[in-house]
Amino acid sequence: MRKIIIFLILLITFIGCKKENVILRKLVGIWKIKEYTRAGAFTKTNFSDGEMTLEFIKYKKAYTATIKGVFKLDYTDVTKVDIVDTFQYQIKKDEIDITFVQNKPTVGVTRPNLTPTLLKRRFKIEGYKTDEIKLTRIDSTDLYIKAIK
Repeated sequence: MRKIIIFLILLITFIGCKKENVILRKLVGIWKIKEYTRAGAFTKTNFSDGEMTLEFIKYKKAYTATIKGVFKLDYTDVTKVDIVDTFQYQIKKDEIDITFVQNKPTVGVTRPNLTPTLLKRRFKIEGYKTDEIKLTRIDSTDLYIKAIK
């Protein structure tokens, strides 16, 4: 009986861990943000001022680590300095928890404080099996991000 219980615990752990790895394999790469909504009222779909991307870095085992990513705002106006910030996240089931955002300081340039506002949240991941994902904030529905690969 004891061996069966240990086997079942290991099986459940393996099955749970497998989902995170599948999600990570699908997320790895660069995703172009096509739309985001903040505070239920502001929706941005026009990115003519610059391209916003999220890059998820490959890691061997998603369920055991904090994984790194990159947020980039590449301005079309060459007089503006691009924003390139790193972040750390964890995957648990179908959720992504962005735990840390590191803003890259740019000397002499004031820049919008976009990254922590948008990213330092816990999101439900939808559509990760396709080339279009939707990240919806867990604790409220006032923030979501849609991106394509």
